[in-house]
Amino acid sequence: MKKQIFKQSLSLTLFTLLITISAISLLLFSQLQKRFFTELAEEASVVKVLYQKNGIEGLKSLDIADRITLIDSEGVVLFDNRAKVEEMDNHNQRPEVQAARTEGSGRSRRESDTLLSKNFYYAISIADNQVLRLSTTETSFLNYYLKLITPAIIILLLVAILSYLLSKRLAKRIIEPIDSVDLAHPETGEVYPELQPFLSRLIKQNDKIQQQLENLSQKERELALITTHMKEGLIVLDSQDRLLMANPIAKGVFRIKNDDFNDYFIRIERSQLFIDAVESIHQNNSQEIQFKTKHHTYQVLLNPVFQAHNFIGTVMFIFDITDSASQEEMRREFTSNVTHELKTPLTSISGYAEIIHAGIVQPEDCTRFAGKIYDEAQRLLALVNDTLKLSGIENNDLLDQEIVQWEKIVSQIHNSMHLSLVNKNQNLEIEIEPVRFYGYPSVIQDILYNLIENASKYSGQSGKITLNIFRRTNDLIIKVKDNGPGIATREQERIFERFYRADKSHSSQISGTGLGLSIVKHGVLLHHGKIEIESKLGEGACFIVTLPINETPKKHKK
Repeated sequence: MKKQIFKQSLSLTLFTLLITISAISLLLFSQLQKRFFTELAEEASVVKVLYQKNGIEGLKSLDIADRITLIDSEGVVLFDNRAKVEEMDNHNQRPEVQAARTEGSGRSRRESDTLLSKNFYYAISIADNQVLRLSTTETSFLNYYLKLITPAIIILLLVAILSYLLSKRLAKRIIEPIDSVDLAHPETGEVYPELQPFLSRLIKQNDKIQQQLENLSQKERELALITTHMKEGLIVLDSQDRLLMANPIAKGVFRIKNDDFNDYFIRIERSQLFIDAVESIHQNNSQEIQFKTKHHTYQVLLNPVFQAHNFIGTVMFIFDITDSASQEEMRREFTSNVTHELKTPLTSISGYAEIIHAGIVQPEDCTRFAGKIYDEAQRLLALVNDTLKLSGIENNDLLDQEIVQWEKIVSQIHNSMHLSLVNKNQNLEIEIEPVRFYGYPSVIQDILYNLIENASKYSGQSGKITLNIFRRTNDLIIKVKDNGPGIATREQERIFERFYRADKSHSSQISGTGLGLSIVKHGVLLHHGKIEIESKLGEGACFIVTLPINETPKKHKK
């Protein structure tokens, strides 16, 4: 703006100077021309009087600088003080002569033989229709200009330099108040009154922009807060599939770094699964894909975004379905295992019943076959009961928590297992510290029973089992230890799986449904506790259950 003001002011100054010089020149030319004709008219009047008194002799006696010409009524030159009359042509066609004959006087101006001078003529009518003409030659303005060209150029240069400096200073003085305006706080500046409407609009515009920025910042903070605390991953791509936004969950899943933004997503995730999905999304086809990492399973929903039928980007939602996928896998495995476990007793029952039904069994064997059918039915019933227990614990189909009566529960377990312990000549040592504990008594009883039963199964003849219940700070500790064969380290994490056995056998050598330790694990988790194993092969095993002690009972949510 400063340069523009400078150029315009300088141009205007120079243009005004040229116009002024031209106007003054024209005015001077007009005044000089009038002066020339006025002087010629005065001299012509004097010469006319002299001629009327003395005739041509009087004209010859004059010694003046101007040229005197006497013309008769036919246009013939009778006298000329500068040329020979016999060599001069007829003057009737001269405009000043014609004007003098009709109007009494006439004037004209003609170029001389050179462009550097001009001839001025003045003619008056005298007696007998004769015309007396005076003329003079004056230097033309072109000649004046040529003589004055050097001073004129010097003057023009000085004026141009002065105009340059003044224009620059003027532009600076005009722009300086504008440049000093604080755009953030324009009301604090001192400017021309003409700029006050502009400043008022600027203040209003600043207020409007500030409000819009605050709204945008608020929305950005809200969006960042929402996306940051989302449990799902969120990714936004532009129309060219470049990464625009990713929340922390998505960054963690795809290992996105700050340098990856504005880069193509297929360079970040190079799997063919995502390449095909991203390419297909441009055809307005929503995509749903699943992929696995080392420890997680994810489901990704890709949705295209269109504006006026133009594809403008992609929104991706990433869901961690590890638990549901794991549960689904466990459900399938559980169904397979339950089918297998149910098939064995049902096959035995069906086989014995078919033999009896066919009548091919001896009477003395009927009692033995009936006993087999009873044992298999009991095995089947135990499997169903354990399955129902496990389902009840997982679904929390329980009543309110209450004080656990440890002596009563342990006594019931000991009585139910007394015969089995006696037959194996096993010794169960019990040490209980009275601890006030709110929990689910039936679940606690299942935990203790299954831990003791598991220890009894693997301790063999004359084995030793110990049960310790005591308090440690704010936790209840349950320890069940045996002197059995122990559990290998690689199998310790799997023994709580449904139907898993450390010897990898489903034979009937060790009875049971394979759900006991799974019931223990889910019962411990129901009380927000944890279970650990201390065991080495050949040195027995110790199961340690840690349950946080509740000060108040938990109410059942119906």
